[in-house]
Amino acid sequence: MRLWICLLLCSSFWLSGAQTPSVSFSSLSGPEKWWVVCHPFRAKRAQATTREALRVTDSITATGSIGKDANGGQLDAFKHAYWMALMSRQIGQKAALKLGRAHEKGNYRGFKRGRAEEGSLPDKPSSDMDLFNNEAGAVVCGQDCQWSDQELIREILRMTNEGELRTLKKKKGVFISCDGHQLDPAELTGSWENDKCLVPSNQLD
Repeated sequence: MRLWICLLLCSSFWLSGAQTPSVSFSSLSGPEKWWVVCHPFRAKRAQATTREALRVTDSITATGSIGKDANGGQLDAFKHAYWMALMSRQIGQKAALKLGRAHEKGNYRGFKRGRAEEGSLPDKPSSDMDLFNNEAGAVVCGQDCQWSDQELIREILRMTNEGELRTLKKKKGVFISCDGHQLDPAELTGSWENDKCLVPSNQLD
């Protein structure tokens, strides 16, 4: 009974701000909900920070400065690194990284249940990419970050363009293995471990 009361109280922290479908409490995976339970006083700030990271990513998408590929491309890398940089500033690096890992655990559970993310099923290479970029973004701010939003945006864009983040190797929108072979989309569907290849974020098509 105490556990359910705690969950309800923590969800009220998360839900007490303006809602968007992508960051509502009900849309969170099980691991993310447990993160909220364990960090009730950080939850509301985490929700607002996630909304801001998505808003900035949408703005970057509109400019086309790093393309519009949200599935393994530079935009995807930017989103995760910027999200973690903001989170580290707002709630602390350790809590931010725990949330990032909870998100990836949720993606794995989503894969097992056939639930898509960004229009496609998650897989291990995509999760490895996200975890790498999460770590890179969290390091930018460190434990005592004084950077402004604009400074963080410029730094994450620089990291993206200079290859300090990771993307998935593609050619004309098709995933490519590390040895240069085009991957059949049909063979990737429903496969957690596959031959998608992580590359520095400045290696473009």
